[in-house]
Amino acid sequence: MNVTAKLKIGTRHHQAGRFQAAVAVYEEILHNFPDHPDALHLSGLVAHQQGNVNIAVVRIEQAIRQRPSNILYLKNLCAVLTASNRVDEASDAYKKLVDIDPRNIDAWFGLGNSCQHLGRLDEAIEAYRQVVGIQPHHSGGYHNMAAAYHATGDHQKALSCLQTALQIDPELAQIHYSLGNVYRSMGMMEEAIQAMQKAIQIKAGFIDARFNLANLLKDVGRIEAAIENYIVLLTISPAMAEAHNNLGNVLLSINQDEQALKCYQAAIDINPDYPEALHNISIVSQNSGDYEAAMANCKKAITIEPGYEPAYASLAHQMRQACVWDGLEEIDRKLDQLTRKALSEGRRPAENPFLNITRHADPAANLAVAQAWSRNLSARIGVMASPERSEDEASLPARLKAGRLKIGYLSNNFRNHPTAHLLIRLFGLHDRKRFEVYAYSYGKDDASDYRKRIATDCDHFVDLREMNDGQAAERIRSDNINILVDLVGYMQGHRLGICARRPAPVQVRYLGMAGTSGADFFDYLIADRVVVPEEQTRYYSEKLVYLPHCYQINHDRQPIADAGYSKMDFNLPADTFVYCSFASHYKLDRPMFSVWMRILRQTDPSVLWLTPGGQTAEQHLINQAKGHGIDPERLVFSHRLPKENHLARLGLADLALDTRLVGGAATTSDALWAGIPVVTMQGNHFASRMSSSLLNAIGLEGLIVGNLDEYEALAVRLRREGQLMSSFKQKVAMQKVSGHLFNTVATVGHLEKAYNAVWKAFEEGEKARMVTL
Repeated sequence: MNVTAKLKIGTRHHQAGRFQAAVAVYEEILHNFPDHPDALHLSGLVAHQQGNVNIAVVRIEQAIRQRPSNILYLKNLCAVLTASNRVDEASDAYKKLVDIDPRNIDAWFGLGNSCQHLGRLDEAIEAYRQVVGIQPHHSGGYHNMAAAYHATGDHQKALSCLQTALQIDPELAQIHYSLGNVYRSMGMMEEAIQAMQKAIQIKAGFIDARFNLANLLKDVGRIEAAIENYIVLLTISPAMAEAHNNLGNVLLSINQDEQALKCYQAAIDINPDYPEALHNISIVSQNSGDYEAAMANCKKAITIEPGYEPAYASLAHQMRQACVWDGLEEIDRKLDQLTRKALSEGRRPAENPFLNITRHADPAANLAVAQAWSRNLSARIGVMASPERSEDEASLPARLKAGRLKIGYLSNNFRNHPTAHLLIRLFGLHDRKRFEVYAYSYGKDDASDYRKRIATDCDHFVDLREMNDGQAAERIRSDNINILVDLVGYMQGHRLGICARRPAPVQVRYLGMAGTSGADFFDYLIADRVVVPEEQTRYYSEKLVYLPHCYQINHDRQPIADAGYSKMDFNLPADTFVYCSFASHYKLDRPMFSVWMRILRQTDPSVLWLTPGGQTAEQHLINQAKGHGIDPERLVFSHRLPKENHLARLGLADLALDTRLVGGAATTSDALWAGIPVVTMQGNHFASRMSSSLLNAIGLEGLIVGNLDEYEALAVRLRREGQLMSSFKQKVAMQKVSGHLFNTVATVGHLEKAYNAVWKAFEEGEKARMVTL
């Protein structure tokens, strides 16, 4: 047999795509010469082209055993292994190739790619260094080295590599795209946007760049531009479920729920097993009050992806809001596992700090979650460092030394909202000789008297709704604010991205979320020694400012309607003792509700007066009552009323019952202002100690208990001992006038002393420290 001639015939068939004919020739040769290296090599290649990867690898490896130094054989083995995703074996093959041919750029490049794929990033970086060492103008070597550095978290070296790659090949769209991703990781959002725009300018149909650009624009609050880019992307790639979903997220963020729902449904139509879109549909249902649908979609998302964190977090909240307690313990256990895993991996957990507070009265756990959220926020936006403090007042920027202290209050609740109910008098009571007052609002204008009063009483009322976080921060900075006071924390609709940009040299948390922000961009938290005992200060990222009596400002001139209400107006039996709780339903839980039912069982005739929570919540509470042997008629649900009418009807109650993990703040103040005593159980974190603080400040320490048994006993005793009940009501009436709780003028004075103290510390170059008034 003339093997050389046969090989030529086989090769011609092979090159012409006549694979069967080529195989027949190669097999004929191998039948006579089983170890013929060229026949083995070529038969391996044709096997790979026919999809027979295992045969291909075996044949080429047999050829290499015959000629271990044959570079062509090794290169093709590397190519076959890489194409078939046998990356670990490909890496070994590339190593053999570079040992034989140490200046083979393709081999080093392939080795780098395989090592990077396997997560062996240091080896990958070294391989790419060899590439650019041999060929300094190899843009791919620098580009892929940047990807490896980016994966290690060394963004600065990644950036340097990409800048070199751009010098070599400035019109390669992929490099600009990668540059945008690195800038995003560094928090340099505007630079990231510009890089993505350049990538699209070079390559108009670059889908990934367009998608990332839209996401970046969404993240920085450039909503219209984000929507425009998602729409362009969907004209190019209409079957991209992720783009439909993310467009829905943008629309949801501007309260266009119906349009958002259409986007989520489009994503589901494309990919029925898309857990994120199902979860987002559940959020739309939640917003509309349809908790049954909300919970159903969360459960569907979890069925598809059993470890999908956001669905567990939302479901935990939705079940609380709907008072669905059966199965909640299991959801909480799973969410705890997912949260611990995220924290151990240095990730932001899906549950936000406020949800964690409602689930756990553990300040250490609350701090860990809040810190993870705040670190993530800072990293995403490129948090600005705190301004340098100097011991020399003369070196302070001139803009911060202009006479009166400029205090900026930041909130989305300058409207008919509990926060505004509490602080409505604050703005007008500030001493204008010493303070200039700004209100920065990013919430809706409800045209309420609260909104109008705040706007009138401030020196400056600034609406930030049309500004993104960066623009809003720049506005605050340009106003030369000395102290910025955030009134929201991680509550619904927050924009802590403004505070994270450090628009003011001193930043303070007050009201809003009852707990730590976990952020290094807040210097202080205003509290008192009841809500945050000194031994718990280690669980707060902020330094504590202790007000002398109660952290919470209250409205000492709240009008109570002269409505002449009777119990009959609210379906309350005429001669029956009325317990009440007008807390939001997410604050209710099985242990406390069980205590309430035991109280009712021991105090018949009595009723429990509750706020409406939707059909689902009310029905579950009724079912719980039945399970405790309580007639559902003893639960009375009343519709919402304007504040002064609500305060008027509150006077029909005899005793208010506080909730457990998240107690009353404005709710407790309302009851006390209406003359109704409140029983509370003092818990272990800020949110479960708020009512204790209020009761201490009004001289009603006797209504504070330490456990549920004591709570039950006191609530029953107050029903049975009319004289004791009357004495507490008399105390409430007296302390409203002479006590600390409703002395709004004094509280404003304490806040002003606090602002002076923290500003003085800043001026003198001191770090934030505890302040006690």
